[in-house]
Amino acid sequence: MDLMGMASDFLKGNSGEGSADVMGALSKLIGEGESLNLESLLESMGGASGLGDIAASWLGNGENLPISTEQISALFGSEKLSSFAESLGVDTDSAMETISQVLPNLVDSSSPDGTLVSMDSMDDVMNLAKRFFS
Repeated sequence: MDLMGMASDFLKGNSGEGSADVMGALSKLIGEGESLNLESLLESMGGASGLGDIAASWLGNGENLPISTEQISALFGSEKLSSFAESLGVDTDSAMETISQVLPNLVDSSSPDGTLVSMDSMDDVMNLAKRFFS
């Protein structure tokens, strides 16, 4: 099973409720309404958070640099992370660990040739989810 499938199973406690729940929660964590806003996330990483090198590696064709749970916490803040974890029925530490594993692949898969694809609607998000979880 690929990393995204394992992350989905982990977050859902192997309940099989699927990628839509995970992608919906991610959309709320790093999105605007029903769409993922990866561009804004990457801008935040390159700005005050000082994670620009990590973000750039996710966009490039080489190896993705890791992001720590501490960096995840600083990037999103405890309130958003708690809400994310609660929406999936997991504890915040587990959610941060999974985000640190999933986020690099999410950005990498969303940026063929280093350019982010559109995530303007829930259909775009679900198409991305289908690619990840299939």
